[in-house]
Amino acid sequence: MASTNTVIDSGVITATFTDLDGHVFSKFRINPTDIRTGERAIESAEFFQKIKAESFDKDSVGQLQKDIEDKVSYILGYESSKEIFGEVSALTVLPDGRLFVEIIVDKIMEIVEPEVKKRQEAMQKRADNYTKKYEG
Repeated sequence: MASTNTVIDSGVITATFTDLDGHVFSKFRINPTDIRTGERAIESAEFFQKIKAESFDKDSVGQLQKDIEDKVSYILGYESSKEIFGEVSALTVLPDGRLFVEIIVDKIMEIVEPEVKKRQEAMQKRADNYTKKYEG
């Protein structure tokens, strides 16, 4: 039986994180043109804001790490924890004092916000063109 492959531009992009020697230590795939990605990111923002503000102890760090991995995977729409946090855990404090998860979440929002805005503007333009013919 023959098979076919159809190549389409799905809008999915890959974000990578490299260390100073050029080694890619973390990456994720994201579809910023999927409105659900933006919705999930906005819905999850409060969860991440609480992590920045709270101090966590060594007894709760394992569960918090798992919760963070689950929430990031939820936003992206696929199981991403090994791909993102395989070499550097979410709660690693980086030399600049930020948690690694802060950088991940900031990058997700940086990617999603402009694309969602573009998509909304394009949808509005199409709607305006469609309704224009019915306006008197």
